[in-house]
Amino acid sequence: MSLGTRDRRRRILSEEVRGASVDTQQPTIAPPAEGSRYTDAASIENHPQITDFIPRRFRSYVILIGIGGGIISALVVLQLRADQIAAILGIGPIENVHLDSISRLGAWFSSVLLLGTSLVAWLVYTLRRHRINDYRARYRIWIGLSGTCLLLSINMTAGLHIPWSRAMSSLTGWTAFQDDSVWWIAPVALIVTWIGFRIAPDLVESRVAILAFLAATACYTLTIVQHAGWMGHGLSEMSFLCLTSAALFGHLFLFLAVTSYARYLVLDVQGLVQHPNCKATRKANRQSIPNKKLDLSDLPNSSDDCLANARASGKSRRTDLSDRNPAAVPGRSKSGNRKEQVSKSTEWVDGSEPEQNTYDDDPPRTRHLSKTERKRLRKLKEKARQRAA
Repeated sequence: MSLGTRDRRRRILSEEVRGASVDTQQPTIAPPAEGSRYTDAASIENHPQITDFIPRRFRSYVILIGIGGGIISALVVLQLRADQIAAILGIGPIENVHLDSISRLGAWFSSVLLLGTSLVAWLVYTLRRHRINDYRARYRIWIGLSGTCLLLSINMTAGLHIPWSRAMSSLTGWTAFQDDSVWWIAPVALIVTWIGFRIAPDLVESRVAILAFLAATACYTLTIVQHAGWMGHGLSEMSFLCLTSAALFGHLFLFLAVTSYARYLVLDVQGLVQHPNCKATRKANRQSIPNKKLDLSDLPNSSDDCLANARASGKSRRTDLSDRNPAAVPGRSKSGNRKEQVSKSTEWVDGSEPEQNTYDDDPPRTRHLSKTERKRLRKLKEKARQRAA
């Protein structure tokens, strides 16, 4: 074979090796199927899922609170300085910034928060219903929370509670609170309270969720008190606006509570949350305790040692028995069979029958010696007899 043929073959092999390394380093995108207008990168697997939009980091929730609190504070300041701003701009009175009005900025912001809470609650339902140990189907309460928030979101902009309150007041001839608000506050409070008690056991699993839920409960309580007319008299305009904005903060904290619980569920589904398992803990504890087995190396090597150990054990037993019941000690009993009792206390046993511990309050032992143990004891006894002979 000529030198040129060898060089050509070596060059071809080196080119094939370089081509294979390039193919492994640079992944190729599969060409579109015949008749398809998109590549495989446009498939569903390559796009984010709904749970991917739930924030995972706590600073995201801090930013969410900051943005929501900033918007509510801006609405309070705008309502407080609305006349001055209108005078500076040279326009008429600004009425769209009132927090307690319908079709205003405050109502629109409340509607957005409640709508977001409804969507996240439905997402929680889709995850929560797959829990294995929920035998009573408590996950269905999240459907009720989602539907209630959706209806309240619609009512924030539609204002359906006003004609309802007036109609009920006209039909019954009885009213309470300001502007007949008792007819819509009472049913809404009852429904929301029932839902709150049902979802509280789930929210307890996440500290952030339960804290935000308690904050939302406090804000809603202040809102009911303000609508009832029990507070607000004699307060400054700034204090009254802060009390009026409690409902907005309640919606914000409720959205934060449901979103943080959704984050907890997503992490729990992925296996990133550890739960203490009582059965597994007890099983681990049982496995950590060593089995108490009789060690044959601890047995005496001669019959003399066996007899000495038996006498020592009999003496200790008699001493213990004398402390508990002096009348039961051999020699002190009135039966007169002292020698027989002493011989029984030092009598050698081969382990074929269980020994009755009548000197103790514990139940008698039922454990028998194993076959190997009995065989070794018989050998020791036979050696002792041979030495005695």
